[in-house]
Amino acid sequence: MSKSITKLFETLSLDKQRQTLEDLNKIYTTNTIRYVVELAQFVQRMYKQNISFEITKEGPDHEPIITAVVHVPFKKKRYVGKGKNKKIAKAIACEKACDDANT
Repeated sequence: MSKSITKLFETLSLDKQRQTLEDLNKIYTTNTIRYVVELAQFVQRMYKQNISFEITKEGPDHEPIITAVVHVPFKKKRYVGKGKNKKIAKAIACEKACDDANT
């Protein structure tokens, strides 16, 4: 965050900070999840197949790192995403696959 945003954030009450972070997380999650849907629809429409994932977990239970590997039929590649939960890790992997499909 920029310094001005950080200063503004710090002036908020704890409840407002918590709500702001929850709102930002919803926005981020909503925008990233669309990649999973877009990729699944594309693969189904073009190849009549489904995407599949390999999920692994590393790190301590209180701060896990989830790795998602998505397998897609085009280019016979695997795309890897990492995040603090499965939803985000899958979305990052699918975003990479979508970007590759568009190039």
